[in-house]
Amino acid sequence: MTKSIRSFKENIRYFFFKYTLIPIFILLILFSIFIILVTKINIIINSKQAGKSISIEVNNVYTNYFNEINRMSSSTNVINYISTRLNSNLVYDEYDLLMLKKYTVY
Repeated sequence: MTKSIRSFKENIRYFFFKYTLIPIFILLILFSIFIILVTKINIIINSKQAGKSISIEVNNVYTNYFNEINRMSSSTNVINYISTRLNSNLVYDEYDLLMLKKYTVY
């Protein structure tokens, strides 16, 4: 039974690895995993919020286009322009007047 007797220097090195470097390495791995998971969750949440806001904006644009198409289709100036191809300036004037009303701040 030969027991290997370690020197003091080897004992210090062994315990240093065992009680300091290995736990630090394990904590570093756990911290990295935690950061990766938090980042992925944050990306998912931000993507869902961006998707909702984009959906709302696209819906608003669609509603505005739909309302404008209905308004223009019932306009006598547009109907006259389609049938005669005359007085196109009246159609543009009507559209410009609407845009001025929408975006004018009083």
